[in-house]
Amino acid sequence: MSVVTWHYLAFDELTPAALYSVLQLRSDVFVVEQACIFREIDGADADAMHVLGMRKGRLVAYARCFAAGFLYPQASLGRVLTHSSVRGTGVGHALVREALARMAQQWAPPVIRIGAQAHLEAFYRQHGFVKTGPPYLEDGIPHLDMLRFTARWKPYSSWIAISYLFLFVNLAALYEKFFPSFVLALLWGKLCTLRKDLS
Repeated sequence: MSVVTWHYLAFDELTPAALYSVLQLRSDVFVVEQACIFREIDGADADAMHVLGMRKGRLVAYARCFAAGFLYPQASLGRVLTHSSVRGTGVGHALVREALARMAQQWAPPVIRIGAQAHLEAFYRQHGFVKTGPPYLEDGIPHLDMLRFTARWKPYSSWIAISYLFLFVNLAALYEKFFPSFVLALLWGKLCTLRKDLS
């Protein structure tokens, strides 16, 4: 099996042929395969970095990455897909690893967010993402919000960090109206990560 070649490009760096391939594959997967009618071209592509996986001149894997403050307060990863011909070969995992590495190199974000399709929760958990809330419907498909905390957030002492976060979670419970929901999600996600580290 031939090797996948990875490219990490800004919107303006995409050639017309590359952009056509990206939009065609996204439409094939998210609209046609999933029988989901939605506005796939959402106006956000110009603000994204695009990860393209090419094999023998053909686009077989794709994802788009955003710095913090564009789609979400956190940096985010989305539109993660592979061509049907390479599914089950590990290309999807290689795609996520490539995207995370490129994001770390460019932005070094402390947190990365993804709105994952619910049936892919186990897939993203393998890459360090943790669920931060209940499932919800987006365009008729169950999704989950998941966060990934990078290594630089790991404390010198997990026990101290757990105590610190436990205090803030309890304060948040007492004064919930002063804490936006995404702050509570961040705290819960970090507690889950630390619990996993200690297990």
